[in-house]
Amino acid sequence: MADAASNPPVLRLVNAEGAKAHRALRNRTIRANRASAGLDPADARWVFAVRVSQTLEGGRAAILRPQRRRALLTQARSMGLRDFDASLVIAIVQDGARTGDGALGPSVEQRVALVRRSEPKAIDWRPAVVAGLAFGIALLALLISWVS
Repeated sequence: MADAASNPPVLRLVNAEGAKAHRALRNRTIRANRASAGLDPADARWVFAVRVSQTLEGGRAAILRPQRRRALLTQARSMGLRDFDASLVIAIVQDGARTGDGALGPSVEQRVALVRRSEPKAIDWRPAVVAGLAFGIALLALLISWVS
């Protein structure tokens, strides 16, 4: 028993070259996936990030005045972003500018891609249909009373 504890079995990797080739292929695949995962230029999150970067003042200080922030949040709402998500994008762009990565650098793009996309709100047509029907019935009743 003491002999086995003092001399543990030696493990050796079978087909070490194949394992290296597999790791290399996996790493290339991961890099390709990350490179292709960039944001679409028309993505609302990226468009908003560009607008934020254009609004920042002070170079690396990345200052955003309160009135400009409010205007940006209004723009974000019109693009379908929630205030919380828009504030995250603002913080990411400011951080990129302050750390020297660039306000729209690759690391900023990756982090902006993590911000939740807003789902388009479904329009509930039922109230409009009910109101239209009620208006049509009232108009028909008015027409009948006028004719008779």
